[in-house]
Amino acid sequence: MPTKDANADSTSVHRSQSQSESDSRPAPVSICSMPLEVLSNIFKLGKSSCEDELEDDEAWPDQNSLPFEILVSHVNSHFRRTALSSSTLWSSIRITFVKSTSEVATYIERSGCCKLDVQLTLSHSSLEKTQELIELILPHSFRWRTFYYRSVCEAHKSGVLSCLADIAVPMLEVLSLSTDETEEAGNPAADDILQQTILIKGAPMLNFVRLRGFAIYSPLPPMTTVRILHLDQTKSVPLRNPTFRHVLSSPHNLEHLSIYGDMVADSTWPTVADIIHFPRLFSLRIYDVGGWAYTGLLLGFNAPSLKVLTLMGVQDQDLDRLWSIEDPSRFSSLQHLIFWDFDLLVSEWHHVFRLLCGITNFSSYYRTNRSTILHLLAEPGSIPLPWPHLASLSIIFDAEEGEEEEILLRKVINARCACGHPLDVMRLGVNEGVVAFMGCSPIGSTRIEYFRSLDKWPLGRDFRDWDDNLFL
Repeated sequence: MPTKDANADSTSVHRSQSQSESDSRPAPVSICSMPLEVLSNIFKLGKSSCEDELEDDEAWPDQNSLPFEILVSHVNSHFRRTALSSSTLWSSIRITFVKSTSEVATYIERSGCCKLDVQLTLSHSSLEKTQELIELILPHSFRWRTFYYRSVCEAHKSGVLSCLADIAVPMLEVLSLSTDETEEAGNPAADDILQQTILIKGAPMLNFVRLRGFAIYSPLPPMTTVRILHLDQTKSVPLRNPTFRHVLSSPHNLEHLSIYGDMVADSTWPTVADIIHFPRLFSLRIYDVGGWAYTGLLLGFNAPSLKVLTLMGVQDQDLDRLWSIEDPSRFSSLQHLIFWDFDLLVSEWHHVFRLLCGITNFSSYYRTNRSTILHLLAEPGSIPLPWPHLASLSIIFDAEEGEEEEILLRKVINARCACGHPLDVMRLGVNEGVVAFMGCSPIGSTRIEYFRSLDKWPLGRDFRDWDDNLFL
C-alpha cells in the first residue's frame, strides 16, 4: 500500500506536470490587444458581410436599424478608436428623410479621402428637408464611386438631377436613377431629351447606368464607357423609337443590357431593316408585359457575341415571330438560357431547341409551368436530342411536389446518360430549411449541387447592386 509520502510525491509530480503544460500553452490574447490594422480589417469584413446579407435579402434596410459601423463603435473605447480611424467604414452614406445633417456631415468627415458610395432616397414630404443634405454631399462628388438616387417625384428642370448637370465625378463607376413621378405635364419631347445631358464635365470611369421609371425621360449621363445598362420602364409610357435607339446606341462598349417593361410602342420596335448592332453584347435580359419586346429585341439586334439570354414572363405566342428564322447560326454563340415565370407549349419548346441549339446551361427560376421542359428533357431517345451540349441544369426545387419532383429530376439525369450526353451538374435551388433531398453524391457522372440565392446579374458581378429587384 502506498505511503502518505509516496502519495504526496505523486501529487507534487502531477502538479509540476500540470504547471509545465500550463506554462507551455499560449496565453489567451484579448481582442483589444490586437494591432489596430488587424482589428480594422476585421471590422471591414464584418461590414461587408452585413451588406452582403442585406443585398441577398432583396429588401431595403430598415430605416430604424443601426448600421454595423455605429454598433461596433459603441462596444468599448478601443473598438471606438479603431472604428473612427477606419475611414472605409464610413464611406457608405445613405441619405433619407430620417437622416440629420449632422449625421451626414459626420460620415463625410470620418470617411477621409475614401471613395464614397452614396444612396439618396427622397419622398414628397422630405424634399425641402433634404436640400441641406444634398448640399452637404455635392461638394464631395469628386469622391463618388456609386450614386443611387430614388425619388417619389422629380421636377424635370429644377429637381435633384439638375444639380448633377455640371459636377465633377472622375471616380464615379455606378449611377442608378429612379423616379416614380414627374412634375411636368406629360413627358418631355424626345428631341428635348436627346439634346440634354447631366455630368457634362464627363464621367470617365462610369461603367454602370440604370434609368428607372420617369428617369428614362431625364437628361442622359455620358454613356460612352458604359458596359452595363438597365432600362426599367415601370410606367406605362413607352418611349419613341428614335429615343430608344439613341439611348441604346450611346454606349460604344455595351456588354450587358437589361430591358424591363413596355419600352416602346408595339408597332415601333426595330425591324430587320432598322437593326441595332451590339458587337460586344455578352448578356441580354428581357421582361415585357405586352410580349412584343422579346422578338422585337432578338430580331432587331445584331449581337454576335451574345452568350447569356434571360427571358422573364414569356407566355404562349410571345416568341412566334422568332420562329421565322431558319438559320440558327444567328444565335450560334448563345450558351446560357435563363427562364423566369414562363409558360410555353411543347411545340414552342421544339422551336427553342432548334433555334437555340448550342445551349450548355439552362436555368429555370420558377416553380410552376416548368414540368413541360423537364418531361421533354427526360424523354429517352428523343430525336433530335434537345440541347445535345447541355452540361448544367439549374432549377428551383418545388418542396410541395416532393417525391414526384425528385423522380422527374432523376429521369432527366438518367435520360441524358442513356443517350451519351450526360449532365455535368444539376443545381437545385432550395430554402434554408430544406435538406439536401437528393443527397450530395453524384448520380452517375452528374454532380448534385444546391443553391439558396439566385445568381447575380450579370453573371459574375463583383459589386453590390441595391436596386436589382424587379426580376424576382
